[in-house]
Amino acid sequence: MSEDRTLIQLPYFTEAQEDYLRDREESKRYCNPFKSYLSQIEKYWTELEQPEASWDLEDLTASGKQFPYPFPVQGKDGRWTTETRYKVLDNTLLVGHQVMLRLVSAYGFCGAYTFAKWKDAPKCKEYLYLAAYCQEKLCHWPIGDPYLVTLNFTNLHQIMQLMMAVIADAEDSFIRQLGEMLMLPERNIGKSLAKKHSDAVGKTTIYLTNGDDKKARRAAEQLLAYEEKRRALKSQKNRPATWICYAQGALAVLDGDEAALDTALRGYVQALRGSGKPVKDLAPHLLAHYAVFLAKLAVRRGMEVTIDTVDCPQELIQTIPADYSGLTLPRPRDGFPWERKQG
Repeated sequence: MSEDRTLIQLPYFTEAQEDYLRDREESKRYCNPFKSYLSQIEKYWTELEQPEASWDLEDLTASGKQFPYPFPVQGKDGRWTTETRYKVLDNTLLVGHQVMLRLVSAYGFCGAYTFAKWKDAPKCKEYLYLAAYCQEKLCHWPIGDPYLVTLNFTNLHQIMQLMMAVIADAEDSFIRQLGEMLMLPERNIGKSLAKKHSDAVGKTTIYLTNGDDKKARRAAEQLLAYEEKRRALKSQKNRPATWICYAQGALAVLDGDEAALDTALRGYVQALRGSGKPVKDLAPHLLAHYAVFLAKLAVRRGMEVTIDTVDCPQELIQTIPADYSGLTLPRPRDGFPWERKQG
């Protein structure tokens, strides 16, 4: 360890995590989220049995189906009334698209909870793979609406799902394809600060995953410079330190600097945990995806990684081959829209 770096001591659990993971009979603070998500997943699979689950926006438009909603209107006399208006059609109104989007969230949560609660790494990775699979299917869905409402569901904002695939030890070809789709230029349009940030994070992640070190370094340096500049602003003094830690961690992986990586990983986890104390109606983070992702890539490059916490555990950091070919995957009964139309 370099002399100028102080090792951040992290407890395996925070107080908030332990409280959240207690049996529901012991903690009155939370409901049982895992059972709730499993019930939702079962419901979503049932919805995939509908013929409409195979539709795209063209099919929805051709069906003539409309989605009315009440809209408040103030008359010349100052009185308020409501009139019926109709939603502009987009992918959020499609049954199949809705299901896949919700399954990404449900599977992602179940993966984190499964490891944190039961230390079941294989089952955790299976859930994470399913979340990444659903994200990949969302990326195939034609968008087609005039306002590009669902663009953010299929661009670099969703980079965590690629990390889930890496953590799950999914096939390299699957991970590469998902990364390529998330990084398509036509899906990453605009010039907002949020876009600049997501571009830097996403490109750092994808290039690092693909072993394109030169591009990964450039993206990581851009992310670090951007975050340091933002945090220097008075209005951004409370900006999370997680992104600086992530950029520093990526550069440490590229440099093969184990001490710097250890500092970055621990800093990321500490920043994500906050005070570590239970907060009413606020669930703690159970899996530090960005830290696990960096640690996993570092180990694959022959680096030693020592961090081992419930949210960044050695069981998920180590690469253990997984075969998901026999896994039953969610899909519409009549096939995805692009499959149905090609057939």
